[in-house]
Amino acid sequence: MCAIVGGFSIQMNELSAMCESMRHRGPDDSGQFQHLNFAMGMVRLSIQDPANGQQPFASENGEIQVICNGEIYNWRELRVQLEKRGYSFQTQCDGEILPACWQVWGPEMFAKLNGMFAIAIYDVKKAELILARDQCGQKPLYYTPKSEQGRLLFASEIRAFKEAGVSLSPNREQMSAYLMNRYVSEPDTLFKEVNTVPAAHWMKISIDGVIDLQRYWKPENVTDSEYQLDSLDDALQVMDEVTEKAVSQTLQNEWKSVLFLSSGVDSNLLAQYMSELGGDISSISIGFNSTQDETKAAEQSAKIFGIDHQNILLNANVLEDLPRVIGQMERPVGDALILAFDALAKGSKDAGARVAYGAEGIDEHFGGYSFHKAYFQAVKLGKIGRKGASSFLKYAPNGIIQKLASFPASLGDEGKKRVSNYLQGFDSFSAEWQADYLRYLYEPGDLDQVMTSAPSITVDKDHNKKWSMNGLLARQYDSWLQDWSLIRQDKNTMAHSIEFRCPFLDPELIKLAFSLRDDWKITSRKDKLIWRQLAEKKLPSEIAWRPKVPFYLPLEQEQWRKKLVEMSHDVLNKSALDKHGWLNTEEIGKLQNSTEFLPMKKLASLLIFQIWYDNSF
Repeated sequence: MCAIVGGFSIQMNELSAMCESMRHRGPDDSGQFQHLNFAMGMVRLSIQDPANGQQPFASENGEIQVICNGEIYNWRELRVQLEKRGYSFQTQCDGEILPACWQVWGPEMFAKLNGMFAIAIYDVKKAELILARDQCGQKPLYYTPKSEQGRLLFASEIRAFKEAGVSLSPNREQMSAYLMNRYVSEPDTLFKEVNTVPAAHWMKISIDGVIDLQRYWKPENVTDSEYQLDSLDDALQVMDEVTEKAVSQTLQNEWKSVLFLSSGVDSNLLAQYMSELGGDISSISIGFNSTQDETKAAEQSAKIFGIDHQNILLNANVLEDLPRVIGQMERPVGDALILAFDALAKGSKDAGARVAYGAEGIDEHFGGYSFHKAYFQAVKLGKIGRKGASSFLKYAPNGIIQKLASFPASLGDEGKKRVSNYLQGFDSFSAEWQADYLRYLYEPGDLDQVMTSAPSITVDKDHNKKWSMNGLLARQYDSWLQDWSLIRQDKNTMAHSIEFRCPFLDPELIKLAFSLRDDWKITSRKDKLIWRQLAEKKLPSEIAWRPKVPFYLPLEQEQWRKKLVEMSHDVLNKSALDKHGWLNTEEIGKLQNSTEFLPMKKLASLLIFQIWYDNSF
């Protein structure tokens, strides 16, 4: 686990400064390489073969140089294949195989790699750079095609570019995307000069800066899959085997490890597999003294698995840590829940762990989010049914929505209006809006309320396109997973020098999930149906079928709301807002006077943006 940097027309003193700026990601070791006007370097958190895993790794003739941030879980299998071709290796480090992989398979190697990775490959003979990210985007990788110096640089973190003299400026064109999604989708960022190498892509960069970007993997490409499972029993057996292998491959270290454990089926099933495989782990959970606190249930689960457990309870004062945690994140993710991920990482570090595990990915594979079910329920209602349901919701009690889907807290008047508007406007929405509307923080038509000059957004009135189950789920792999879910874990765990592993983001498990029948995933009443049936074979039934408990900060509770509003008055003041002139002060005032959950989420999103802006420019 490392941080990597490099680029063309870069000085070695700049390279050293870039590496040092990311020392938290790699406190144990470092390495550099230079050729002509190209240089690259890395700092290392030593997990696999600590004594012998120095980077860069080189081919036998030295013509291929590789640095890698991440872990390649199937490196042993690939090493055997390479040894049969005559290659030899001297270490037990996963990254040592990468130069040989490139020589044998070229770009096809990336789809063969099972793990989390951001890789830079330099071909000395061609003076050519290759950058690549793993299938799900677990490891970040940025580059600067718009640097005013005309140099193309890459790095695991944006802060490194400043050390090379890149002047960063805000990207106003992406502000509407941030307000709606609470993040900016790759390849863009809120920095004009910084792009993201997209997940599941590789990029070839010539010495004169020409970029060729190619995608090598898609989750829904299962037409040639070997999984042709018509029997539910057969599917469950295969799923058990594939999941066990996925978890087993990640248990490859001798370091103390910790599992992020909640009350939910996903992390509990991960704990069960790890226990069966002999993983030496403890667990940690976080709570907020709210009505949906998961710490007690997680503690009970830990007793079932026979593992040591720690609960961390946060109160509203943790909001004061926002500037520090936003600094760790670098890119604003507009949800105060980033504080919880920081606390989990710090708790793991304090417990002496070097590796942490999480159950991310299952909701994406099997349709575990409320907006997945809402889309298919809306389609099933039909045009007349949607109009009738919309009218009903306008006059129904607010709590009725909570019975229809698992939403965090009480959505209140604004939440009820949001669902009603979704059903009312469904037939006029583009397919993209139909899929994503309920997870938007701001409705597209409301942007002019919060932005001083909101861009116009075209509604594509496509009445014909309907999402298939796999099509809807595949959307989560294009930005949601990496730009919303995984970035919160990576940035915060690495800030505390913790490697975070997601066994369920296994390409083979994803392939299996996308080959299964739709009605094995979501029904009108159940989500992740086949996954829960697998869990029922291994866990107590009440855990396997426990409804999803949304993980969120209870900002609508008085002590949290009071602290949030107090901070917003300090940060979102006229002087600060005048620096960019993007936000409407009247809208901020309305949010500060509200007591409902959604307005507090909006206020937190704006607060996070302003703190990020104040500390970035």
